[in-house]
Amino acid sequence: MPRLTWGDIRDGYIHITSAVAKTQQVRNIELDPTCSAWLDSTGAHDPSSPICPPDWLRRARAVRSRAGVHSLPDTPRHSYASYHLAKYKDVAGLKANLGHAPNSDTLFIHYRAAATPADAARFWAIVPPTQ
Repeated sequence: MPRLTWGDIRDGYIHITSAVAKTQQVRNIELDPTCSAWLDSTGAHDPSSPICPPDWLRRARAVRSRAGVHSLPDTPRHSYASYHLAKYKDVAGLKANLGHAPNSDTLFIHYRAAATPADAARFWAIVPPTQ
């Protein structure tokens, strides 16, 4: 989410404002301990500065290209949805986090079998190196 700033992350949540949300739905997303560890590992930041560097999309595309992956849109969001659902099994909570309508069947169609609980355990265990 290139529009998020470090000031949007506080009190254990990512605070999504209507200005940031693709669907203009305001919501608070509770941070998983793994996500918090990665964010904390980057050090202190000015609350008004963006979380993603300005050239993040270009750099991500370059990495995917070098890996031979040419079409993989919105990878962080899809990974989050797949592994969060496999770990927590909370469809309603995940829909709220993603900004999906309560009656949406997107999660059921695309994510219910995308990752196993074992996959999710390995994913959420990836933590930054300690200093």
